Amino acid sequence: MLAGAMVAGAVVILPWYPLGEGAPLWWLGAAIALGTLILTQHPQPHIDDRDLDRILATGAFLTAAWLVVQWDATAAHGVRMLAGLCLMMGASLAVAGTRITWWWSPAVVPAIASMSPFLASLPMGICGLGLCLLGAIALVLMRGPAQADQYRAIMPLRFFFPLVSAVAVGLLAYRDILL
Repeated sequence: MLAGAMVAGAVVILPWYPLGEGAPLWWLGAAIALGTLILTQHPQPHIDDRDLDRILATGAFLTAAWLVVQWDATAAHGVRMLAGLCLMMGASLAVAGTRITWWWSPAVVPAIASMSPFLASLPMGICGLGLCLLGAIALVLMRGPAQADQYRAIMPLRFFFPLVSAVAVGLLAYRDILL
C-alpha cells in the first residue's frame, strides 16, 4: 500500500517537478531506506488507535488537496513535493497507523533532499545514495530482521479511504489539463 501511495504522490509531483540529474538517485535511496525500515525490527508495542489515525490521515489528505488547489504548479515546485508527501503520509497513516508511520518517516528525508538544486546534482545524488546504503546496512546490523508478528494483517477496508483521497488529489492536481 505504501508503494501505491508513493506512486500516487509521484503522480502529483512529477509533471511539474524540475528533475536534477541526481534526484532519481535520492529517490532510490529513499526507497532503500523505506525497505530497510520495513524489514528490520523495531521495539514499539502494538497499539491500535484507529481514531487518531483517521483524524491525522484526513488532515494530511485535506492539506494535500488544499496545496494543489491554492498554488500555481509552475511557480511553486516545492509545494507540489509537499502535497505529494502529505498524500503519502495520509495513506500511510490511514493504512498502517501512527506508530508504523513514525517508524517509516526517516525515509522521507532523501526525497526532500532531491528538491534542492545543489543536492539534486549527479555527484550529490551519488553521495546521497551511498549514505542511504550505508545507513541501511547499519540499521540491519543494529536492529536485525523483523519479527514474524511485527506487522498485523491490514483489513482491506483500510485501503478504500486512501485510494479515494489519492484519486481526488490527483484529479485536483490535473484539473487544468482535464478541463
